[in-house]
Amino acid sequence: MMIRTYTVVLAVIAVLTTGAVAYADGPGGGSWVVAMMGRGGNGMAGGHGMMGSGQGTSNLSQEQANKLDELYRKSYQETEALRKEMREKREELASLFRSDNPDKNLIDQKINELNRLESDLDEKMAAYDVERRKILASEPPEQVRNKGWGGMYYGQ
Repeated sequence: MMIRTYTVVLAVIAVLTTGAVAYADGPGGGSWVVAMMGRGGNGMAGGHGMMGSGQGTSNLSQEQANKLDELYRKSYQETEALRKEMREKREELASLFRSDNPDKNLIDQKINELNRLESDLDEKMAAYDVERRKILASEPPEQVRNKGWGGMYYGQ
């Protein structure tokens, strides 16, 4: 009975603490929410923030923000098939490793295919980064270095 009481009390404290932290900064969230989700909460949907174009709470002009969003969306769409193929190759490689009698030659072949795809993606991401830096040319260099694809690839 005593353990059950302690469990219930701890659960209530955990819920209250989580709620207090979540609402501490009032409606709209605090800076960590803005940095992760983006202003207006659209970061997870491709806007600025963790899963968006990685701009967080920067002091970008509206024109820069629009150009970055357009560049991000274009780059994401251009690499979508490549990323899908990479996932498929990873699954195939994992399947080869799980087989009862793994074939080293097939595994090496799949690794080479995956390496080629990763290299292709790296080239596309380098092109994206060059274009992104052109848009951010007026930003201080330390801010430009900290802006990438958010949580997607090269972002920080």
